[in-house]
Amino acid sequence: MQSSVFNQTVPAEGCELLFNTLSGSIVELEAPLMQIVKESPVATQVLLRNGHCVQAGTTVEQEYAAFFAKRTAPTSVLNVLLTITTKCNLSCEYCFENRITRRTMTPATLAQTLKFLEQRCKHINAQRLRVSIFGGEPFLEPQLILWSLTGLREVCDRCGIILDPIQVVTNGMHADPNLLDQLMREGVSRVQVTFDGAKAIHDKRRQYRAGIQRSSYDDALSNLPVYAERFQLAVKLNFDPSTIEHVEPLLDDLIGGGRLEPHVFLIKPEAIQPYRNSQPQSLFFSTNSTDNAVAFKGIIDMCNIRNIRLDLSAVFPTPCMLTQPNSILIEPDGSIRSCISAFGMAKFHVGDVKSGLNKANDRVSVTTNFDTSDITKCISKACAFLPVCNGGCKYELAVRRKPIESMLCRQDYFDAVLPLYVRTVHAQSSRRLRLGIP
Repeated sequence: MQSSVFNQTVPAEGCELLFNTLSGSIVELEAPLMQIVKESPVATQVLLRNGHCVQAGTTVEQEYAAFFAKRTAPTSVLNVLLTITTKCNLSCEYCFENRITRRTMTPATLAQTLKFLEQRCKHINAQRLRVSIFGGEPFLEPQLILWSLTGLREVCDRCGIILDPIQVVTNGMHADPNLLDQLMREGVSRVQVTFDGAKAIHDKRRQYRAGIQRSSYDDALSNLPVYAERFQLAVKLNFDPSTIEHVEPLLDDLIGGGRLEPHVFLIKPEAIQPYRNSQPQSLFFSTNSTDNAVAFKGIIDMCNIRNIRLDLSAVFPTPCMLTQPNSILIEPDGSIRSCISAFGMAKFHVGDVKSGLNKANDRVSVTTNFDTSDITKCISKACAFLPVCNGGCKYELAVRRKPIESMLCRQDYFDAVLPLYVRTVHAQSSRRLRLGIP
């Protein structure tokens, strides 16, 4: 046996944490990896099963080939971001939907969408359907949400598959208890509400449309307990270099005065991405910058001090939706795209609900076709980060008007953020595996 190229070690108290970027597995090591392999056959089988070890003589090229095969392999779960409307009652200057004409899904398009999902589930032999209801602001169309939920349940019943608990992504302006109770009965289990920081920056960034003079921060904050009573609550924290100082006051407002107990919600930090090439640099972090890692560390430290739980899926994001054959975004007009951020972008168009997915459905060739010289550099460095890098964000490359088939190296960022990520995920895990020498 030998160590996988995708292994990374992080020092921890009394042990070393071994993290595999391909499998996502974290194990505690009480001795050096190869010593454990040499002296403990039982531990070696565990390490092999979790991807930390590979057969002796396996080359870097072979491990990379196995990664590409795994990344593009179909899954038994169909993941869908269902955008019933892109209309919104807030106006956010950085929103990636600002490039499109805002619209709402018609009942006819919803019916065609449900028909497409049923056909797709049967075609891929799906065992489960996982849906997030997205916007715009979906609560502007409560009837469409309810029709969607009923239709999704009927699709799963006809296909004989499981409908996973559904998430609704909202700006937090709407919290009618009667509607929320109905959504809970219909299968919604998680609500995600977005904040940009404390009141001063949030209200500046997330203003009501049509000249309404209200504090969107106060409205969202007051609605959080109503959501938390019924659903798993995630507070998505959009941040950029100018808003980091506003994070701590927000956290204190969330738990201040007994508004929310720290254990009833999650903080999901995510750096703002550009939506156009000319967007001011002050509105987002460079994905090649360690400043992003430093910002994440600060936010995580603030949450840990307050015993607030974290969703770190945007810190070390994997797998990229673009690379997953069974993950799709459906827009209100029925267009299907392969990236959550790519509304209206032709490069990411992979079909529509009426005619289905494009026959090639090669995800514009970005899932396997990297620039040869760049992938050679990855191999020559035996870089462990490709499973979480995926060649860099293809959406960002497109926005910056660069070839999306090329690589966008983020090694400096991953080097900086990895120890923080691994230690935090390990600390939050309820199942820890410790291996040593018998």
